Amino acid sequence: MSDDESLEEGVTNPDTDLVPPLLLEYMPWHKPRKQFVRGKQWIHHSRSRVEDLQCRGYFQGNVPLKYLTLPGPDLIDIRLMIDLCAEMGVKLHYTGFCTDTDNQQIRLRQNISQFRASNNDVVAPGSDVHKVALQGIVHMGSSAHNELLKGGPYQIVNIDACTPLLTGDVDATGRLIDAVKFIIEFQVNSEAVPWILLLTTPLQRENITDGFLDRLNAQIKENYNASEDFAKKLKESFEDGEELDAFLARMSAEHGCNFLNIATLGISKWLVHLGEAGNCRVKKLNGFCYSTFGEHPLLPNMISVCYLFEKQERALNDRSGITRNIENQINLPNQDDHIRALNKSFDMTNVDQLLKNDHALYETMIVETMRLLSDIGYDVEQEGKSYREWISQDITHDFVHNLGNEISIQNDGKN
Repeated sequence: MSDDESLEEGVTNPDTDLVPPLLLEYMPWHKPRKQFVRGKQWIHHSRSRVEDLQCRGYFQGNVPLKYLTLPGPDLIDIRLMIDLCAEMGVKLHYTGFCTDTDNQQIRLRQNISQFRASNNDVVAPGSDVHKVALQGIVHMGSSAHNELLKGGPYQIVNIDACTPLLTGDVDATGRLIDAVKFIIEFQVNSEAVPWILLLTTPLQRENITDGFLDRLNAQIKENYNASEDFAKKLKESFEDGEELDAFLARMSAEHGCNFLNIATLGISKWLVHLGEAGNCRVKKLNGFCYSTFGEHPLLPNMISVCYLFEKQERALNDRSGITRNIENQINLPNQDDHIRALNKSFDMTNVDQLLKNDHALYETMIVETMRLLSDIGYDVEQEGKSYREWISQDITHDFVHNLGNEISIQNDGKN
């Protein structure tokens, strides 16, 4: 492996490396809404996975929880996973892929060194963040491919991506969706232990080709034509006299919630069908959305969704006629998973709206974020550059006024 492929390379004495990182500028993932998603989705479902695996005796013999991630330079999600594992008495083995700028890489190396020094009782040997794009895992023998296989299989996969999942034609290279499929293929071929896929990605109509959208909608049509129950449930969203094709065309052409709902449903159908091909049930869990636009109207264009993959028992269909096949044991698609995917895709929580309507919750997220950033090395109380002053310029939260004894949040038109 070359010196620039592993971010651990070049890290020297931990005692001398434990210095505050440079260029600590606040970034979009430092907003209170992101902390809400981390806690209510990432950590919530990760805790459930750990509890389930503990009941199964999975961690006997000091077996670690294996975590795949795309961390930012602050490694916030890894820090939270370390805290969770420490609380629950299990070790954590993480494999990360990160391709940030050089200045951010310096911070990343410092954070890795600090983790090794202060969390060696929780972090399992071999945990690392690699300076290589996740998309490279599809190339056999590449550094990314080898590191993915070496670190897995995983119980938690967290794809927190700024890159759109649905972009490029099927023949294009470097697509995130191809990497996601490869991970699923690797997982279902590796072990039967249930695992979760956390997926955060922007969804905007203008970034998705018509051909890509047609293929997603074809996943929905397949279930609509195969299941009366699914069709009946989907029709609840139709306008009077509307047929399926017209419904899909209308939803696909709109911006905001309608487009997010139908695109998320298409993604969910794709994942459920992939799971069925690998003899897995795929259950869609709770999902969130929010806006990354810098001006009103703040239509949601980012989703954060979660899926549970479980191996299912497979009945053997004896086509010879020598033994009797019991009809309800033959492997049929589980329509409950498809209807669940529909319900969950159309019932995502808009985090911007939620925090707008709950000032106490918003303040709680601010306090949690400030505490987390302070632990990392940010001076959240720095005069003229405090965290609260930064968040006051966020157009997403211009509706909040006079939280506690703090400054009034006003809309100054900045993102």
